[in-house]
Amino acid sequence: MSHDDFWLWLNNNIFQAGMNVEYHQTIAWWYWAAQSAATVAVVALAIGGIALAAKKKFEKWSWRLGVFGGLATCAALVFPLSNWQSQAERFSCEWSAIRGTLDGMEQQYKAAPKYAPLPQSLCDDMRLLDARKGQLQASEPAPWPSLLKRAYGDQVERMHGPGIRTAEQVREQQMNAKASPIEQPGRPAPPA
Repeated sequence: MSHDDFWLWLNNNIFQAGMNVEYHQTIAWWYWAAQSAATVAVVALAIGGIALAAKKKFEKWSWRLGVFGGLATCAALVFPLSNWQSQAERFSCEWSAIRGTLDGMEQQYKAAPKYAPLPQSLCDDMRLLDARKGQLQASEPAPWPSLLKRAYGDQVERMHGPGIRTAEQVREQQMNAKASPIEQPGRPAPPA
């Protein structure tokens, strides 16, 4: 593998790991918010039902509130939101570990001689990391497209600057950079 190929592989994987960390952190937050809202709803409905049941003139409302409280309790117990949250947090941690490994590989690459072949340890680490990523991706549930698109845009913006959120905007920025000698934000070119 050439140095340029390795640098491209490394940058693509750094981007993917960063996007996945953000995506899974966002998913975990949504599950936490849904679990918290369900818990608050169950408690509020239970307290409201008890309070209304104590007053005879609100009997029909207390009965309805009791039914809604029971349905909310069933929903909170049937949907394993806390398990889904834990799973999303675990995926976030796994992708963070992959990102850390990639950062270490980048430092190792930058310390290696530039005109010699790639160190065998980097090639071995690359194969192991590809296998690890494949296993992780195979175990992930289907993504939420809107949140994945948002995580992609956030990662692009982090690498290329404010307001640059799509591949088309990156290409436009690169075309403008060729026309202008002013340095543009983004990942550095492969070391010479």
